[in-house]
Amino acid sequence: MMLRTLFFLVFSLVVLPGCSSQVVTGPLPEPGTDTVHYEPPEVDEWKLSNNLTVLYLRDDELPLVSGTLYLPGGSLYEEAGGKIQLAAMGSQLRLGGTEKMSPEQLDLELQKLAASVSSSFGSEYGTVSFQCLESDFERVFEIFHDVLLTPRFDEKRLDVWKSASLDGIKRRKDDSGTIASLSLTQSVYGGSRYGYVSTTEDVQAVAPTSLFEKHREYVHPDGAYLVVTGSVEKEVVEELVQKYFSQWQNTSEERAELPAFEAEYTPEILFVEMASAKQSSIYIGQPGVKRHTADRYAITAFNEVFGSGGFDSRLMRRVRTELGLAYSVYGAIIPGREVGENIIAMQTKSESTPVALAESLDQLRQLQSDKVEKKELQTVKTAAQNAFVFRYDTPGKLLQRKALLRILDYPDDYDEDYLENLNDVSREDILTVAQSRWDLEKLVIVVVGDKNAYTLLENYLSSASGILSNYKLTKRTFDETLQ
Repeated sequence: MMLRTLFFLVFSLVVLPGCSSQVVTGPLPEPGTDTVHYEPPEVDEWKLSNNLTVLYLRDDELPLVSGTLYLPGGSLYEEAGGKIQLAAMGSQLRLGGTEKMSPEQLDLELQKLAASVSSSFGSEYGTVSFQCLESDFERVFEIFHDVLLTPRFDEKRLDVWKSASLDGIKRRKDDSGTIASLSLTQSVYGGSRYGYVSTTEDVQAVAPTSLFEKHREYVHPDGAYLVVTGSVEKEVVEELVQKYFSQWQNTSEERAELPAFEAEYTPEILFVEMASAKQSSIYIGQPGVKRHTADRYAITAFNEVFGSGGFDSRLMRRVRTELGLAYSVYGAIIPGREVGENIIAMQTKSESTPVALAESLDQLRQLQSDKVEKKELQTVKTAAQNAFVFRYDTPGKLLQRKALLRILDYPDDYDEDYLENLNDVSREDILTVAQSRWDLEKLVIVVVGDKNAYTLLENYLSSASGILSNYKLTKRTFDETLQ
């Protein structure tokens, strides 16, 4: 589901020593000491009359200029086939050529300039980006403008995209993890826009006319952010932005608000047989929380303790390291704009399917029963501080982060206060998250495996007396989607 992707966007930003902007002062703290002090660099910001916001930060490390335009709105605002049309539009902005240049001419021109332009649309926003040598900035910026505002949506290029998309849909049933993930999405979010899974018919219905419609609807300056960084003067950026984007007009239509999600799903265990599966893929989930809840920092700490903190997480320590039941296992609460996702995912040997499933849920049950150890929580906090310091290491990433926080409606001081707020999370807070944000009686569990895995799971459930005793085991099939 698209919500999983959003989880990986969040929660750390900094520029390393040696770059043009230093934003962290002092050495990393030892466990139990104060947090790192974060000082964001000064960013130049201005807004055009059409409500396009520009963020600029100079970076002289290399003679390059790069930029990204963030456009609010994405596939979450679309129903059924409209989602795939928007994804196609995002891809074909760049790949389909412009009014001035065919796709082949555009490819050749960028190749000659050793430059790049790319485009895409996701669940909540779209991006169009460029990178070039400082000496070619104006020419590439002009191409960037043409790609964004005067796309061609070449039918042959669209056919290539459709062919690749159809092939991807056809190959879904060859991968147990893909089957489990998509089946979980369908089962938890049903026929709502949050549970959409594309089909052959959706892809076949995409046409240039539908891409132009989505372009008119989604590509406008109101609420958009253009970030530019590199070895170029601010005055040059201001001049080119004014030249190419000051006449960019807004559409008159306002995008409708996202509907609230009403959970209508059946807690159960769904088994999809895959004869060729060498391992069982297990995906466990239920609807999650909105993004900006009061306990968001406690949720972050819980995730690290439970299943997103690598080898330090409980799932990895117990299921992988101690019991050897899985090479990798992951679990987290992933907040979303209107509804989030609680998920546990792993692959295990066919013969260990029921044990791995039960053990992963037992780790969650333990977090609902007892407070984490002080040392365990401090390890999580220290790891989060280290990640904060080292993850975002260039001015370009810093500006992109700033734009993304605004697009996703985070408060302006989120990064400045993040480490302090995370450091304030207590053991009691994590216990409260585990108890209030997970319901062990309302899970959808999808298992994709061979006949042996099914028999073992069926036998286990027939005598189970714990967490899984009230769950019904149902066999389902999967083609392009869960049947």
